[in-house]
Amino acid sequence: SNRGNLSHDIKIYLDSLWLERGLTENTIKSYQIDLLSFEGWLNERDAIGIMGAKKSDILDYLGHDWKMEVLQGPVHVVYLA
Repeated sequence: SNRGNLSHDIKIYLDSLWLERGLTENTIKSYQIDLLSFEGWLNERDAIGIMGAKKSDILDYLGHDWKMEVLQGPVHVVYLA
């Protein structure tokens, strides 16, 4: 997989998904796309970074994601729990 352009936090999370949960490369790639989208959205707002995101940021993003889905088609969402 090509993870050279990912933040350190996203790389660690994706690696843990593979190691601890045994998820397939396709599933991890889907998570990667979603996390990069969320991280980019956060950085456009105030550069708090993905690890600084609060519940309100996630809810705002999901609202933004929903609007984008209505306008452009389905958008996948990863839940970090």
